[in-house]
Amino acid sequence: MLIDSEETYKILCEAYPLLQKDYLRRVIDEVPSAEVKGDLISREEAIKKVNTALFPKLYTAKDAEKALRELPSAERVGHWIECEDYDGDIYYECSECKEDFCLIDGTPADNLYFYCPNCGSHNPTIKRMEGEEE
Repeated sequence: MLIDSEETYKILCEAYPLLQKDYLRRVIDEVPSAEVKGDLISREEAIKKVNTALFPKLYTAKDAEKALRELPSAERVGHWIECEDYDGDIYYECSECKEDFCLIDGTPADNLYFYCPNCGSHNPTIKRMEGEEE
């Protein structure tokens, strides 16, 4: 599950007001970014980093861990929209960024396109123009 790094930083600042803010920023910046656009980081990686970085300074990092677990996912979720051009050829549009993709054969699922290569949106389903879902 991905979470926003800025929201994570704010949660840590609230949970540990006595720690220096630049130290907390470095802790979050050391969490590897996800392979999608934006400032999204792995919730589990953030929790591991917080626990290892804050344990020597505090007796417990459970408050921060609890707050990070309660953060809503920042992962974009959309779907593919199956469209037809004027020649009758099928192409797919990402519901999040509206980018068109033409595949030589099969659907996005057949070609393992579960994420939009343009915006990183998780697109597990295909919606046809009539509103049917695959």
